[in-house]
Amino acid sequence: MGLNGFMSPWIAGATFTTSGLPISVMDGSSNTIYGRAFDMAGNMSACSSASIVYVDSSPVSLPPCDIVLSEDMTFKEFQLRLDSMQSDRTLYDADGAVVVCLQNGVTISTASSEQGNCISIPGNDFLLSAPSGTAYVRNSRTDANPSANQAQGGLYVTGKTNFSAYGLSIETQGTSGSGLTIENSTVPFLRNLHIQANAVSELP
Repeated sequence: MGLNGFMSPWIAGATFTTSGLPISVMDGSSNTIYGRAFDMAGNMSACSSASIVYVDSSPVSLPPCDIVLSEDMTFKEFQLRLDSMQSDRTLYDADGAVVVCLQNGVTISTASSEQGNCISIPGNDFLLSAPSGTAYVRNSRTDANPSANQAQGGLYVTGKTNFSAYGLSIETQGTSGSGLTIENSTVPFLRNLHIQANAVSELP
């Protein structure tokens, strides 16, 4: 058996027909599962053309908010709030994580480089959440593209441990950028996210 074309440990047919094959998936994820087989000579088949789809519906238990933000902000203003929380981290991570909650309908936005290029998550063990609805991250920049090595778009996460997000609508409508960039990071869950890119002509 394989998950999205990647192989899981092999099991005997008899075991599969009784206890089945356990697989691990991300909470709330949709997973397409294929199969392969060995014949008696040890030859492996191609991945099956038929598949089944498993959608995980297990609930996510969100930790309590360390801070609740209820006002609209620019990217730059929001970045300053996140960076300030990171510098005073001991005030917020009593449970091992910094949990930033946005009230339903809050919009974090930029329309120019002066208002910010992207939102960079500043530390490990971070949860950005809109637990009571949906918060919006919108980049509608139409000014000149920044340099190629300057991250832009929506949320930017690189080299972090345990970044999660819940209840966000991330929209990029400017000339360049990606809605959500995650590199070399550990992600326990991404849940209830909507990511949309309009009129994007170049990705960094």
